[in-house]
Amino acid sequence: MSTSNNVKRAKYFFGMAIVWVLYRFWGNTLFSQLNDPRIITPDVDNSFWLLQLLQIPEFITSNQTIATLLDISMLFLPMLYLLKPNRWYAMFFSVVLTLYNSCFSIYSGHHFHSLLGIVFVSIPFWSDNLKRRENLWHAVRYYFLFSMVSAALWKVGRGAIFDVNFMTETLKIQHAQYIFDFPESMLSSWYKWLIQSQAVAYGFYIAATIIELSFIVGFFTKKFDQSLLVLFLIFAIANLVAMGVSSFELIFFLLTLLF
Repeated sequence: MSTSNNVKRAKYFFGMAIVWVLYRFWGNTLFSQLNDPRIITPDVDNSFWLLQLLQIPEFITSNQTIATLLDISMLFLPMLYLLKPNRWYAMFFSVVLTLYNSCFSIYSGHHFHSLLGIVFVSIPFWSDNLKRRENLWHAVRYYFLFSMVSAALWKVGRGAIFDVNFMTETLKIQHAQYIFDFPESMLSSWYKWLIQSQAVAYGFYIAATIIELSFIVGFFTKKFDQSLLVLFLIFAIANLVAMGVSSFELIFFLLTLLF
């Protein structure tokens, strides 16, 4: 890997990370903005249970000073790396990101897989050795490809792809609360139409599965990486339109296809 290419990767990643932190601040979801929540849902994640047993999430969110310092570190560590690259900045940034991902998921009642993008892509910057960093960069790329392909295989393996009603029933569960709260909104009208249009809903599901499965080509060649990048953006937009789920934070993974 050339030094110039490494610099580009760092500029894109840490620049995007700064924007991401500001976006999280605007969304009122940083450490200091969780405000010591009382509903705890570690679910079946062993790492979440371990953090919970050690009372780390409670310690962070109940201590405004600690929470604020972690927020500040998430913003300034990327800046420090851009000013003077140092693997310790990257390593500490990854640790804080992992803590944030765990705390936010535990208190929100949902495992936000999209947050893994920024965590995994930060790992290659732990090393000052260019060859090792290159290998780590490729490893993250393969993990991204695997996550997309495995999602398609999950749909096929469970037989969901062969059930024409599966997407319709999923949409009912996904949008029931929104439709109940805002029955007259344009978005509710769209969701209701999509639920009633079984063929269209099933078409969305088939298209999503095909897009996810297409990422298998990346295991054999990098020739189509930019095409896969475009396909993922289409997938993310469709996911937002149909399911109301934002996958755009996974865009950090796209850096492994771009560079």
